[in-house]
Amino acid sequence: MIVFKENINSLEFIKDDAHIKVIRPKPGQLLKLTDFKGNIYNVEVLDYNFKTSQGSYKILNTINVKKPQTRTLIQSQIDKTYIEKLLEIAPLANITEIIIVNAQYSNSSKLNIDRLKSIIYRACEQCELPYLPTLTIENQDLISYIYKNSLRPTIMELPSKNSKSESTKSSTVVIGPEGGFSTKEIEFFNDQKLSFYSLKSNVLPSWIAGYSYFIE
Repeated sequence: MIVFKENINSLEFIKDDAHIKVIRPKPGQLLKLTDFKGNIYNVEVLDYNFKTSQGSYKILNTINVKKPQTRTLIQSQIDKTYIEKLLEIAPLANITEIIIVNAQYSNSSKLNIDRLKSIIYRACEQCELPYLPTLTIENQDLISYIYKNSLRPTIMELPSKNSKSESTKSSTVVIGPEGGFSTKEIEFFNDQKLSFYSLKSNVLPSWIAGYSYFIE
């Protein structure tokens, strides 16, 4: 596990370093810290006070990890519980960008952006990824977002009439809500001649479909 530290060069643990205390560091213990900018710092704990959550460390060496290729997931809004589940596993599929939009059949639950970002932080720490996926919650509806940004994404599980399922994947995929895409949305996708990707007989829950698309 790696732990996020905003100001690593300070060489000090402070009370705001919430996840440090969970590790229960002891003098001489080796830890991995990250700035989520692609760097992993191997450090040695010099001292730590559990009552004040303060301490100090020294940096032993730094590893720079190559930035992953862009993988964009355009996720139609679903129930907030499932959004949270998605964010817990998205880093495992090396998804670099998550954009949440409103499809016609989207669940309208209010999303807490700060809570969602904290979930992404924790997930990246757990799987030792030194880059954070970006998270954007768009007010635009799905059709408007695709059209206004001139996107050519792959549509997941779309029963397209105009094209055959693509055998190769693109770096951007659109996932529908639990109720699927509306007739209007499907007509738009077909009019735009967007490609689609199908898992054949498997129809996955919305929150795991994007993960599965990139993890295969």
